[in-house]
Formats: sequence, structure tokens, C-alpha cells
Amino acid sequence: MKKVFERTLIICPHADDELFTFGLIFSRENFFRKIDLLLIGSDRNRQKEIIHSSKINKLNFIKLPSNIKCEDSLFHIKFESLRKYFEKILNNYDLILSPLVEGGHQDHDTVTAAILKCKEIKKFKSKILLYPTYRGMNIFPKLFRCGIPRDLFFDKRFYFSFTYEAFFRFCKTIFLAYKSQYSSWLMLFPFLFIAYILGELNSMVVADNLSLEHVLKMIPKKPLYQTYRNLKKSSWLEYIQY
Repeated sequence: MKKVFERTLIICPHADDELFTFGLIFSRENFFRKIDLLLIGSDRNRQKEIIHSSKINKLNFIKLPSNIKCEDSLFHIKFESLRKYFEKILNNYDLILSPLVEGGHQDHDTVTAAILKCKEIKKFKSKILLYPTYRGMNIFPKLFRCGIPRDLFFDKRFYFSFTYEAFFRFCKTIFLAYKSQYSSWLMLFPFLFIAYILGELNSMVVADNLSLEHVLKMIPKKPLYQTYRNLKKSSWLEYIQY
């Protein structure tokens, strides 16, 4: 028997982040009656792409209120505004999907930090699952890694089957909706393929009992965004740990 979720919210810091949730959304064991797709970034061209993606996959696209503008790589400046907005809407859903805090992209980490901060202030009935995107490899710090290593959050996992339909929709959506991101996905594909072979794409992290403090400790000493986006971890933390 399938597990049924009545209302699901996919939180996407950027257009195309929803692709990392397709393994769950199109799994055999779960059924989703209504899925809202929330874009945090304010780039209009990328918004057009995610609207196309939502139509392809029958998702209900929604966006932030007009008074909250989040520029790429600067979401942390709007941390408190995001937290207050999430506090208002999260109880409308029985399932929330948000990026895993990994130290890969500061915007991903900011969004989920705001959600975890909400949990410390107010109780929510929603189940929260964190989907992995990418982070740095310890051996080769400037390379990427996708999926969740088996020794990370091993006792806090929600498992599912990664189906052919999920893979097909993943490729179809990139091909039809995200033409501007072809080069980025081409670069990530080898790492995604390795993660798939290693069985690291068939689970998400259950955040129901995770604290913000615990998750922040999992971020590498030198995150990828410090290497590629010239943002120091300490500067980011100043906005998160106010």
C-alpha cells in the first residue's frame, strides 16, 4: 500500500532544484495528491523556466510575496524574512521538501536553516525531508559530490525506490525546461551517476527531530561556496546565528 501525502511543498532556492526531489515524487511507494512548487530566487528568466517545469510535471507553481526579494547567492541577507514567511505557511502542508544543509550553495543552506529555525520557535505538524543536491569531496575539495553518503545521517533516513519514470522525467525536464543550464547539468551528471550506482540517491534526511545547531555542525570547515562564491562560512553564520 502506498503512503499518501495530501499536500506537499517543494521548496526550491533556485529553478531546477526541484529535479533533486523527483526520485521521491515519482517513487512507487508514495502518492502525492497535490504538490506546490515554491521558488525562492527572484530571477525572472529562471522563473519562466521553473513554470515550464511545473507544467511538464503537473506541479502547482507558487512564488514568494512581492515584498521578499531574494537575489542569487544573497538569500542569507533575507534570512529573518524567510523565517517569518515559512512560519506562516508550513502548517498548510503535511510534507515539506527542502535542500539538505551541505555547504554546497549558501542559498540552499539558508532556506533550510530558516525552516529549522522556525521549528525551534513554533511546533509544526508537517513532516520535513531534506533532499541532497551537491557538496565538496573531502579528498578533492574542489570537486563535487552528489547524494548522501551512507555514513551521514544514517539513522535519520526516508527511503524510496528511484524509478525509471523519475529518471525519464529528470532528463525530459532538463531538456525541455532548462536549456540555459545544460552546461551545469552536464558537469554534474557524472557525479549524479556515481551517486546512483552507489545507492545514494534513494533517500532523504528526516528533519523532524533535527536541530539547526546539529545541522550547522555538519557543514565542512571550508564549504564549496567559500571556494567558488567567495563567501566565508563565518560571514554566512553571522546572519543565521543572530
